[in-house]
Amino acid sequence: MYQAIRWAIKKRVHIISMSWTIEKTNKNVRQIEDLDAAIKEAHKGRILMFGAASDQGFNSSNKPYPAKGTGVICIGAAKGSGHAEEVAEKDSDYLFPGGTLGIKLPRQQPTEDERPQTVSGSSFATALATGLTSLILYCVDISKYGKEGHRESLQDYATMKLVFEMMASVGGHPKYIGVERFFKATFADFEWELDGKKELDDAVEYIIR
Repeated sequence: MYQAIRWAIKKRVHIISMSWTIEKTNKNVRQIEDLDAAIKEAHKGRILMFGAASDQGFNSSNKPYPAKGTGVICIGAAKGSGHAEEVAEKDSDYLFPGGTLGIKLPRQQPTEDERPQTVSGSSFATALATGLTSLILYCVDISKYGKEGHRESLQDYATMKLVFEMMASVGGHPKYIGVERFFKATFADFEWELDGKKELDDAVEYIIR
């Protein structure tokens, strides 16, 4: 796993998503040390990293790793109400959809005898957090603020956490990120759609200010 992170560092990626957890044991001390060193190197290189909270909740005595590694933002699953799943509440920094009822997968057309396929858990929520971050960075790139240095400042662990905290502060739960409050979505086509350049600039300005 640490080889994959070092490969990503060499490729100068902007974001790393780690939607899995590893239990630290006496048998994998060396592997954990190698992984921890790679994560610290990625953090030093200003790569944004997201990791999944443990879905074992209070049944686990260990902190979720690598989600609680240096410079990693820990993501947990939320219910449809925006409140945390109990198993993810313990260690998560922020919450995204992924509760036990699951999220319907897009672009699926089940037959009358089939139920829509769903996914759930903090691993899925971590992927959503990564996708939102990519969207934010892209929108800044193509907005009028892209040439003012804001894009570079967002490529930072502490700054992105401030952005997430601001986005969570307007909702009903202090950790839940309500994306729909900031970006409009055309769910019929499963595509993000912003109504013109001004609305894009307004959305970006609200986020970065």
